[in-house]
Amino acid sequence: MSPRTAACAFALVAFIFSQRAEAAERQAVVLLSSTTVLARYERAMEGLRTPKIMRFEYAVEQVGPHNLSQTHRVYRSALDERDEILSVDGQPLPMPSIRIIRDRVNRYNVVTLAPRLRDYDFTYVGTHRDGAVIDYVFKTAPHAESAGAYQVVGVAIEGVHFLPRLIAYSTVSGDVRGHGTLTFWRQDKYWVVAQATASVRIAGKIARERLTFHNYDFPASLPNSTFSEPRGLSTPIR
Repeated sequence: MSPRTAACAFALVAFIFSQRAEAAERQAVVLLSSTTVLARYERAMEGLRTPKIMRFEYAVEQVGPHNLSQTHRVYRSALDERDEILSVDGQPLPMPSIRIIRDRVNRYNVVTLAPRLRDYDFTYVGTHRDGAVIDYVFKTAPHAESAGAYQVVGVAIEGVHFLPRLIAYSTVSGDVRGHGTLTFWRQDKYWVVAQATASVRIAGKIARERLTFHNYDFPASLPNSTFSEPRGLSTPIR
């Protein structure tokens, strides 16, 4: 990462966390050392379970060269995905528009998105308190051999489960540069994405996107027809 990119990354982290950072010493709570937090974080990440089957809904809003507003229902099993568009621009569709997608990895899997000590340097920034829970905030910089198009520039580690509550990232691909945040929460026994934001500059124009996830469910199985190619009118899988 160049000095200028590093400076921009640090500024991004400072901007994201400036409104959230607090002096936890004033809250009469016992703080853990950053070393202890990172050790527990690594253990928690190693033991994290990923759901094999899941069902959820999300709303997506895009603003920029092309505006978009949709709600979706998604079913995932391994690398198979069924994506149902439920509404467009606030108008429910009479029947969902269905896509069956094969060999799609879960791009919001916290296991693949979260920074790890083997790949990043962590610098302790401070804490944020959310009710009785303390988040430990770190600035992150990838090791030279781990640098890529996607780079985590900051992470807030939740102080109960010691998993990422918020990840701040930057992306570079050719002339396209962007940044965003990912927030996570516990649903059932899993740690899943709650919201994803992105801001990208393309050909001098800014495009922004926000996805909000909800209604998670983790069934033991799904009907065999879930990932069949739709023919004619299709009905939602329950």
